[in-house]
Amino acid sequence: MKREVCLLGVIASLLLASFLIPGHSYSPPTTEFVNSNLHVFEERPSGSAYIECLVNTPSYYHHVVNWTLTYPHDYGFSRPGYFKTWIAVKDWKSFYEEIPYGCGVVEAHDLDQNSPLHSAALRLKNITTGTEDYAKLEPFFEYAEHDPAPTGNWTLARITVLAPDVMVAFKRPFAAVWAGVAVLSLIGVLLNIRGDKIVLVGFLVLLVLGALFVGEYIKDERHIQEKEQVFKQVLALNSTGGECGMIMAGVSADFKPEDIPWFIMTVEQKNSSITSVEWEDYTVRISVSAPFDNYKELLKEFEGRGWEISAIEIDPSAFRTPPEEMQRLNGTIQTLLKYLPLLPSDEREEVKEYIEGLNNTIRRDMARNRFACIEVVTSTPDAFLYIYKDWSDFFAKVALLVAGMTVAATLRR
Repeated sequence: MKREVCLLGVIASLLLASFLIPGHSYSPPTTEFVNSNLHVFEERPSGSAYIECLVNTPSYYHHVVNWTLTYPHDYGFSRPGYFKTWIAVKDWKSFYEEIPYGCGVVEAHDLDQNSPLHSAALRLKNITTGTEDYAKLEPFFEYAEHDPAPTGNWTLARITVLAPDVMVAFKRPFAAVWAGVAVLSLIGVLLNIRGDKIVLVGFLVLLVLGALFVGEYIKDERHIQEKEQVFKQVLALNSTGGECGMIMAGVSADFKPEDIPWFIMTVEQKNSSITSVEWEDYTVRISVSAPFDNYKELLKEFEGRGWEISAIEIDPSAFRTPPEEMQRLNGTIQTLLKYLPLLPSDEREEVKEYIEGLNNTIRRDMARNRFACIEVVTSTPDAFLYIYKDWSDFFAKVALLVAGMTVAATLRR
């Protein structure tokens, strides 16, 4: 019986130690020191900007930092939960369009007093003063006067990435304690198969408790691994880009590995397309553009998959841009195109970009009237946080009671 008492003593020690393990801690994500691959201060930039990013999960924090380092950059200064560097942006428009979720342009401006766009506006003002074309170009004049976007050859942008202390659950210490309890209990069962039945039952109860805890831990870890696999597949979905249309529904999707090919096939069968896939900290947002005449059929397919649907009934014509506004936009575009040959090349390119922006506005309006946008949202692995403290403490109290009763039965004999 001494062996059984020793086993129960070790089990009790493990259980008492488990009460000292905290359920979680708070720690910020870390980033290593980053070397410079470009001396950004050796040449005077034509524009400057400051971008600040606020993120909430470690994986997304590193994603934003890694995105920053895809640009030519100066030395990266970091401390836990904080990263700062300067980058060189050659194409501000493309850069602005791909800024990650959680990041915002705090300030951006030209360092040159006369940007090409501003110069073009002054030139066209002088040419069209006193004509009907001046009124058609007034929206352009106002935009050029107040547009803060850098327009030169390159922009020096300072980027700061900030993350709060993130909750990190302690899992492995609890799993180790209960794996130890299960192993020691199994030894006790084997030693008493033909021995004392009361002691055998006590070890069996402890074995079941340890097996339950370890089994749940393994199940949760497999679930997280599955989510990580699905997460990578979702981010790898091919998107067509372009306008999605008017948002008509939101879908909360719990993707499983087999759902990915089904999702792609279903979207294609309904003559729809994935316009964008965006990682947004705790979630990934998939924008699906579907024709207005069959987007509800696509929603039925999603609902049949067990996904939660939230839809709204809106008449798209109520949000259509008034005809006079569309006429004004087209008038501005045609007038600018007429005067393009009179502008120097640098000013001409900036005006072309402005015209493209107006054309995008018109395309968005057309898409809004012809397509419905379905926002499919799924959680990232960071959204799943398993806290084992309360469960372990409850099991430990029960196990200590069983162990005590088993020791008492053993000593009486």
